[in-house]
Amino acid sequence: MDLYRMGADAYYNAFKRFLRPRSFHMLTQVLKNAPEFDRTIHRFPALMMMARRFSDFRDRQGDERIRSLFQGLTSGLDDQSIHTLSEAWDAYLMIADKDRIPFDKWYPPLEKSFEEEMDRYLVALGRSLKPPAYIDVRHFPDIFFFDSGLSYVPKSTIDAKLTGRDVIDCGGYTGDTSLMYSRKYSPRRIYAFEPLKENFARLNYTIGHCSLSNVVPLKLALGSEKKTSMLIPRDSGSYLDPDSADGEPVEVDTIDSFVEKTGAEPALIKMDIEGAELDAIKGALGTIKRFRPILSIAVYHTPQDLFMIKPLLESEVKGYRFMVRKLEYCDPVAEMFLIAYPLD
Repeated sequence: MDLYRMGADAYYNAFKRFLRPRSFHMLTQVLKNAPEFDRTIHRFPALMMMARRFSDFRDRQGDERIRSLFQGLTSGLDDQSIHTLSEAWDAYLMIADKDRIPFDKWYPPLEKSFEEEMDRYLVALGRSLKPPAYIDVRHFPDIFFFDSGLSYVPKSTIDAKLTGRDVIDCGGYTGDTSLMYSRKYSPRRIYAFEPLKENFARLNYTIGHCSLSNVVPLKLALGSEKKTSMLIPRDSGSYLDPDSADGEPVEVDTIDSFVEKTGAEPALIKMDIEGAELDAIKGALGTIKRFRPILSIAVYHTPQDLFMIKPLLESEVKGYRFMVRKLEYCDPVAEMFLIAYPLD
């Protein structure tokens, strides 16, 4: 590595350490994309890929069908959920149609006092948790501040559900969510599913490094049926593509099958599995009906996840409260979750 690159990396790490995460992201965007920093989308191929999925879906379905789908999706939701969904839909289409998005859509207004409170909390939590270096607590508010959506669930529901029962963590990645669940909520067991070999190795390291005795790592993908599929490796964005000749072969199981085999008693199912959420929900309906767990499901990867998961759950299980919340303030669409919890 040359001296120029070493100096640049030193400045980068210093900025990342001393600036608040949101300010750091804003600064790097301006520096990378000046003078026209709204022309940024071509630098984010994963975001463009997702946006094109939504744009193609709109073109295939037509405006009238999209309006009907939105009506079904937003039925019974609060105003914040409806606003979140509308903003995300508009952002996807703007990205796909114009290959850009205004700076204020990347970083919508955020009260300074709230940002300061969040940053203080995350800094203190990071010191307490002492995670491996690759888990930067301060830069993952979706996990460590919003608790992957659990912060929006009533405490009484969490206490009643999680005591003595288990968590199904679909998309275990490097163990960041499992670390949060283990230290903050202390469930009986956390079953962390992570199919990618490199991520699974880090997941195991996190478990050992942080002494997470209640986390059970599982090198499995999840879907609606047991099979072998191909996993396209993209770090945190790795996704299943059964038609691909490339990638890493992985075993796919269903949550229903896993629960039946192991005797797990899920109180919470969290899914962030890069567009496989709808398929995995179909393979978990028996478990959801039986145990009525809290659900935290990413719905920002595909239009099928966005429009079909909530109506499917509403048709299969009764007595749930649904909401949609965005858990990330440094991206126009990422970390948008459907959160559901039983009212009984």
